[in-house]
Amino acid sequence: MKFIKGIIIQTRMNPPERARRRALCAALALSLLICVIAAPTAASAAATSSLEVAMVCAADMRLLPLEIVDRSPQSLLGLVYESLVYLDDERNPQPLLAEKWEAVGGSIWEFTLRSGIMFHDGSELTAQDVVATLNAISALAQQGIGLYQQTVSMLADWEAKSTYVVRVKARTPSFATLYSMTFPVLPEGSTTVECPPGTGPYSIDYYQPGSQLLLSVSGTWWQRAPSVRLITGRWYKTDADALAAFQIEAVNVLATRSQQATRYRGIIGSTVTSMQYSTRQLELLLFNNSASKLKDVEMRRAISHAIDRGRLASSVYQNVVTATDTLAMPGSSLYNSNAPAYYYNPDYANRLLDALGYSKRNGEGFRTNEDGTVTLSLRLFYYDEEGSTLRHDAAFLIDNMLAQVGIDVVITYYQFENGKAKLEIGDYDMFLCGINFGMVPDPTFLLARNSETNYTRYRGESVNSGEDDEQLSQSSQPSIKDLLQQLSNASTQEAFQAVWMDIQDRMGTDQPMLPLYWRGGMLLMRGVYLSARDIREYETLRTFAESNR
Repeated sequence: MKFIKGIIIQTRMNPPERARRRALCAALALSLLICVIAAPTAASAAATSSLEVAMVCAADMRLLPLEIVDRSPQSLLGLVYESLVYLDDERNPQPLLAEKWEAVGGSIWEFTLRSGIMFHDGSELTAQDVVATLNAISALAQQGIGLYQQTVSMLADWEAKSTYVVRVKARTPSFATLYSMTFPVLPEGSTTVECPPGTGPYSIDYYQPGSQLLLSVSGTWWQRAPSVRLITGRWYKTDADALAAFQIEAVNVLATRSQQATRYRGIIGSTVTSMQYSTRQLELLLFNNSASKLKDVEMRRAISHAIDRGRLASSVYQNVVTATDTLAMPGSSLYNSNAPAYYYNPDYANRLLDALGYSKRNGEGFRTNEDGTVTLSLRLFYYDEEGSTLRHDAAFLIDNMLAQVGIDVVITYYQFENGKAKLEIGDYDMFLCGINFGMVPDPTFLLARNSETNYTRYRGESVNSGEDDEQLSQSSQPSIKDLLQQLSNASTQEAFQAVWMDIQDRMGTDQPMLPLYWRGGMLLMRGVYLSARDIREYETLRTFAESNR
C-alpha cells in the first residue's frame, strides 16, 4: 500500500481527564484483564430502561474494533462506533459521519465530514482520524485480519485534504467505493488500543473478557439520545448456551443462526418477539461449466427446474432463509426481479433432458443415452459447517429431486479445506456450498474469467457458455467480462444499478450456477421492538439508534 506523504495533521490537546482515564484503563487491563473507559454518567446510572444482550465469542476476545469478526460483538460495537457511510433498508449508501461526498474526477472521491462530531473522550472528529483508521485497516489487511480488508483492497491512496475533508483515490471509478466507506472510524492514536472511544450513541463503560460488556448512552452523541439507556452484553461460549440463557430470561435480546430458535417464531404469550435477519452468506449449487455433461446450458437449466427450492427452504432451513434467483439480495435496490427465474417444473426438466438425448431409462430408472451405454450420472459434493448437518440434509434432498427426473447423483462429503481444493482444481460436477459476500456488492470475484474463485469455470462469452471462444454464437447481451468492466466504471448510483440488472439478466440466461437462498437467523427480543425493515447480521441492533435519526 502506498501512503500519501505530507498529509495535513491536526494538533489536538487531550484534556487532563482523557489522560487520567487512559492511564486507568491501561493499569486495569494489565492487572485484571478489564478495560474501563469511563464511569457511567449520572444520567445512565439513574435510567431504568436497559437491555441484556447475549454475546457469543471467545472468552479472551480483545476489544479491538478493527480486528473483531464475531457477529454479536460486532452488532454491539455498531452502537459505539460509526462510519462515514451507512446502508439504508434498501442497502443504498447514505451519509453518516460524512455529510456529503463528491466524485471529483476519475477515481477520486472527497468526503466532507460533519463538523462538531465528538468522540466519547471529548475530542473532535477530523479527517486525520479517518486517515489513521484507514492506515490501521491497511496494516491489518496485510496480515489477513479483520472484516474491512475489502475496503483497502478497493483504494489506492487516502489523505486528509483539510480538517473536515478526506480524499480517497479508488482503484476504479466504481460507485461501489461508497459501500467500502462503512468501516468504524476511530481516533488517531487509538486505532490499535483496546476499548477506543467512538462517536456513536453508546460509549463503553466496562469490558471484562469472558464476562460482560457494559454500554451506556453517550452524552456527546450528535443526534437524539436513544430511549434504551443501558445495554449489557453478557458472554456465552456457544449459540446453544446463549439460547438457554434467553429461555430462562437471563438475557432479553439474542441474535442466532441456531435452528432451535425457530420455536420462538412469531409472538409467544405477548412477551417474545422474533424477527428474521439476513446474513452475507449465499447458498449456491455450483455447476462445473467445464465438465462434459454440464457444458450445455440446457443441462444446467434442466437440473435447475428439477430442484424445488421452496421445499429445501422449508424442510431443511425451516424457512429461515431469503429465497433468491440471482446474486443480489431481494428487497435491495440492486435486485432484478425480472431476471430469468428457474421455478420448480419437473415436467419441463424432463422435456429438456429428452431433447438432450437422455430419453431412455435403465433398470434403476436413471436416464441413459439412446443406445443405453451412458448413464446420466453426476457427482454432487458438499461440505458442512462445524456442528451443522444442514447441507448434508439439503444434498440428499437434492439427490431425491434429481432422481425423480432420472438423474443419478453420487454424493460425497468433504471437510472444508478438502472441498475447497476440489473447487480450485475443478474436480466436481455440482457443489453445494455457501459463499460469503463482503459489504461491497461486487460479484467479480465469483464471475471474472481470471479470478481464482471463479469455481464454476464460467466464461460468459456466449449463451452456451461451454463453447470455445472461436465458436462464439451471436448474442444480444454483452459478455460477462464487459459487464464486470462496466460495473467497475459505473460512477453513479443509477449506472451501477443498471449494470447489476444486466449482470443478473446474463446470469439467468447462462445459468452457470443455481442461487438457492441467503442464509438467515433469528433475532429474539423481550420488551423491545425494532423499526427497521431490513435487519442484517453484524448490525442486528442498529435501529436502537436509527429510530432517533
